[in-house]
Amino acid sequence: MASDLRELLCQLETELHLTATRRNQVRLQELLHPNFEEFGRSGRRYSRDEVLYEVVTEREFAPIHAQDFELTELNEEVALLTYRSAHFDSVGNLYRHTLRSSVWVRTASGWKMRFHQGAPMDAFFVRGAVQARLHRANERSTGSSEIERKSPSKSKRRL
Repeated sequence: MASDLRELLCQLETELHLTATRRNQVRLQELLHPNFEEFGRSGRRYSRDEVLYEVVTEREFAPIHAQDFELTELNEEVALLTYRSAHFDSVGNLYRHTLRSSVWVRTASGWKMRFHQGAPMDAFFVRGAVQARLHRANERSTGSSEIERKSPSKSKRRL
């Protein structure tokens, strides 16, 4: 079951990386908990309303590569998802390497992100770097996000 939950939350998390999702106010409201808050990579604190406003008014989103997902189930209704991400520049190079964590809460209408935090980190090795360089062209044609799913499932049960 933990691997199923990991797969689901990875899917929801990376959906939030997609331009199509970020421009879709209805979908964002479905994914973000009503009490959502974020501590941004910059150190700034964001409310749900600020995030909803900012993402739909942003002009362009850099494609994101995400890998090394780990899931910790805090209880049956709350899970912590951690991973590393980086943005692609216009020629496919990675920048803004970030360590990320999200708290997901099960609600009557499905899993919702309750909290997210990003922290700057040193550059990391990207598996499948050749494919990663092709990502920007791929996202333009398919709208997909680069996600590393080949790593072994890493799930932890309650702390």
